[in-house]
Amino acid sequence: MESDKSLIINFLSWSLGLMPLLVLTLHIGIHIASIALLILSLFILFRKEGKIQRLRLIDKFFVVALCVLPIVIAFDCLLRGASFRYLDYPLRFIFALPIFFALRRVTVNMLPFIYGIAIGAIGAGCIALYQHLYLGIDRVYGTVHIIPFGHIALQLGLLSFAALIMYRDFTIKLILMCLIAGGLGIIGAILSGTRGTWLVIIPILIIWFIYIQIKIKAKILIILSVFFSLIFLYNANHYIHQRIAQGVEESADYFQEQENNTSVGLRLEMWKGSVLIFQDKPLLGVGMSHYRSAMEEKNRQGFIHLPKIFDQAHNAYLHYLATLGIIGLFSYLLLLGGAGYYFIFSLKVAVSSEMRFAGIAGLVLVTSYMTYDLTGFSFGHQHSLMFLVIMMVSFAGITSSSYTGK
Repeated sequence: MESDKSLIINFLSWSLGLMPLLVLTLHIGIHIASIALLILSLFILFRKEGKIQRLRLIDKFFVVALCVLPIVIAFDCLLRGASFRYLDYPLRFIFALPIFFALRRVTVNMLPFIYGIAIGAIGAGCIALYQHLYLGIDRVYGTVHIIPFGHIALQLGLLSFAALIMYRDFTIKLILMCLIAGGLGIIGAILSGTRGTWLVIIPILIIWFIYIQIKIKAKILIILSVFFSLIFLYNANHYIHQRIAQGVEESADYFQEQENNTSVGLRLEMWKGSVLIFQDKPLLGVGMSHYRSAMEEKNRQGFIHLPKIFDQAHNAYLHYLATLGIIGLFSYLLLLGGAGYYFIFSLKVAVSSEMRFAGIAGLVLVTSYMTYDLTGFSFGHQHSLMFLVIMMVSFAGITSSSYTGK
């Protein structure tokens, strides 16, 4: 019986690495990883493996934070007669909760998770280099859409660097692997040309500065090294320089010449339209299914000037304000901000390098999504959303297990 339990927990440990390993290297990888991890988690819960851990108040808060947005969207669909397709992606936060509860009951081996993250980042970087250098593709996309590819590649790179918090438990080979993986993940993000993703680096540097347990002089040295490396990369790499210069030029064209048929111009007009829609119905919004028609109406009235209409605002905060009002924005902020608070709390009580890694990794993940969503809508891309869901509940379950197990 004990050997059976050990085998199940080993399978669970290895399944944790499937999502980061397969998300960008195999088109159906997110489905394989999610199903495998969910089945094993349900098996552990039904078999009552491990120890039954009482939910702390902070654990209950985390569960509630994940459930509120899907519930709000469900009511929106019911009361406004909208299609339940708008509930498809948000419901996955609730469906993934068994993974959180299962991981709380057992102690998993973190190395398969680390290997999955590192190999996934290396795979993303190699695919990006192959497509860019050999196939001549300007903005690489791997096996998925270009936007989630750049976004997730950066996450994998940053998480590989975050894994070095556990360096005392690593071999030299694994340390080198994480360093190479971090670099290749960032290369994948750069070659995707997704500028909104690049903004993530700034808040992540702040997180590392606060939470990495090294001397202050070493922290300053690392931050300065990264800062000057970014400046060098900007000056030395024509592609990065071109993408940033293009963004600056498009912004100037919009404000000076009212040019709105550019990436920046379209976003600014959509943001303006979303604010106008929110002002019409500030409490509950116009509804998920009526956003497009409301934007078309503002366009016809001449309040905005969009050459084409999109289904979302390319800013998650404004999108939820327009569609679900103040309640929708609160629900979105509760989901990601609440998860962020959960990981900050876990870092305050961290008693092991595994718990510190899971806490920092979770905080890096959530902060990255909140930053990216300033110019995008990650919940609208299946790969981006599923990566967040599975990784977030996994890190949360690990931190809770490490704490309750002491």
